[in-house]
Amino acid sequence: MTNLALNAADTALVLIDLQQGIAAMPVQPHSAATVVGNAAKLAARFRELGAPVVLVSVAFPVGPAALRPDADAVMTLPATMPAGWDQIVQELTP
Repeated sequence: MTNLALNAADTALVLIDLQQGIAAMPVQPHSAATVVGNAAKLAARFRELGAPVVLVSVAFPVGPAALRPDADAVMTLPATMPAGWDQIVQELTP
């Protein structure tokens, strides 16, 4: 494996959709716990080096019904989301 050298001054880690509700879903090919654990390790290292960590979450301002069925509905979502589903997982909070 080749070592990858990144410059903290011009590199950012962008983590998308690592939210409580999404991490609670069955996911593949790796478990949510593995993905979150690896993301937390990466985020900790980036922060140690002073590089930015950007946490991106998805939310539906008017609920899942606002999705365009032909383009956005790749999974079945409940009519109302459970409390906290859109909150970033605790392992990634600074």
